[in-house]
Amino acid sequence: MPEILSTSLFREVCDAVFFRVLGGRNGPAYIDMLDALDRECEEQPDGLDRAEAVEIARSDTGRVGQKGGIK
Repeated sequence: MPEILSTSLFREVCDAVFFRVLGGRNGPAYIDMLDALDRECEEQPDGLDRAEAVEIARSDTGRVGQKGGIK
C-alpha cells in the first residue's frame, strides 16, 4: 500500500520552525482533509458546495483516526 500523503509530508515539515500548522499533532488531519477535497474537486470541476465539502472533511476526519493519526 502506498504511503499516505500526510505521513510523507509530515516527515518533511515536522520541524515546528518550518510551518507550525503542519508541524503540530493535527497536521496529518489538515493534510488528509485537503487531499480528500482536492481529489473530489478533480472529479467535480464545477466545484463543491459547502455541504459537500463539510461531509468530505467529516468523513476524512474519521479515517484519520483509523489510520493511527489524530485521535
